Amino acid sequence: MPLINVRLIKNVFAPEQKQQITRDLTEAVEGERMRGVTWCVIEEVKSGDWAIVGQPVTTGAVRALARGDLSLPSDQSAHVAKAWRDTLCARRIPT
Repeated sequence: MPLINVRLIKNVFAPEQKQQITRDLTEAVEGERMRGVTWCVIEEVKSGDWAIVGQPVTTGAVRALARGDLSLPSDQSAHVAKAWRDTLCARRIPT
């Protein structure tokens, strides 16, 4: 059985968004027979217990980034920041 383990920062995604994430990931599993036995687990990480390029990420920072209101630390590379922003915006994070 495939197991998809997703970690998200707590209180960023609404329950409906998390359900959509699990549906989308399960649908991405190759093979019709395997989808029916695919497990998808969402684990939420406490705000500040996640870091990108050594910088702690908080729920507020993720929401600010989704709104375009966050200035990222200068030591974070532009491509990491862009990838992070693109991912968050693609999932329509509540601001």
